[in-house]
Amino acid sequence: MKANIQQRTEYVGTFTKATGEARTMRFTTSETNLQKRGLITVYDVENRGLRKFNLSTLIGMIAAVAPATGLFFATELRESRTMKDTLQFILAGNALFTVENAETGNRFTFKVRKPDDDKPHFVSVLTGADNEHDYSFLGTVFDGSRFRHGRKSRIAPTAPSARAFEWLLRRLSLRNDLPDQVRVCHCGKCGRCGKTLTVPESVDSGFGPECIKHLRGE
Repeated sequence: MKANIQQRTEYVGTFTKATGEARTMRFTTSETNLQKRGLITVYDVENRGLRKFNLSTLIGMIAAVAPATGLFFATELRESRTMKDTLQFILAGNALFTVENAETGNRFTFKVRKPDDDKPHFVSVLTGADNEHDYSFLGTVFDGSRFRHGRKSRIAPTAPSARAFEWLLRRLSLRNDLPDQVRVCHCGKCGRCGKTLTVPESVDSGFGPECIKHLRGE
């Protein structure tokens, strides 16, 4: 996939919540995003997650605080279009990523683990408030391209999360581009070893320096 990187800046602004209360929020986004009208998606700095809000609820002006640094991006979700190969990241053995459909607002966070070279990939999906531990088994990926829903999974094969992962894997396996409204984002962790990424080049690729060398056969 081609890179689509836009400079993000940290801002602070006050907005009216649905309850009528005012809330001041620190967030990062691109200048292009702020030029839009209505509902936009930004990264909430304090709560460390993507958030949608309507620009029409803005009270006063938005103030720029500082450019978002490379180190900060290690914790921010990054669009997969900055990764060299999204499928390679997902199947690297220790992938943690979020799929979001900006059109529908649906969002799912998946873990895809491959414990040994002779084992298939095991897929789980975030189902609770604890984004470190509340994951439920979803199914298995065989041969890097075939997803089979788990018979022991508590999640139905027709559930939106199950259908979203199966659709994503099939589309990427066929090397088809994702629709513009769909984003696949890594969560600042190396797709192979799971360690936190801090080097800017590693944040862009989704892999730490040593892991990217291993994948390249160096």
